[in-house]
Amino acid sequence: GQIGEYSFCSFAVDGRGYSLPSSRANPYIGTPGEPEIIAEERIEVTCERSKAKAAIAAMKSAIPYEEPAFDVYPLVTEEDL
Repeated sequence: GQIGEYSFCSFAVDGRGYSLPSSRANPYIGTPGEPEIIAEERIEVTCERSKAKAAIAAMKSAIPYEEPAFDVYPLVTEEDL
């Protein structure tokens, strides 16, 4: 992400992901019908709105999960207030 004069801006935190794949799921880790706890890292980055779809596509191509979790939040800058 780019914030003013700083590039490669991101935030990361370690955590645990919990899921229960259905019998029709094809999990990268775990077994359908069995609960799974996975050590994961949440990474937050910024990007321009015009590049958001490309950023999501790049993330999906880099993550082997069948259903990767992600959030998109609009960024409000000080100038927007």
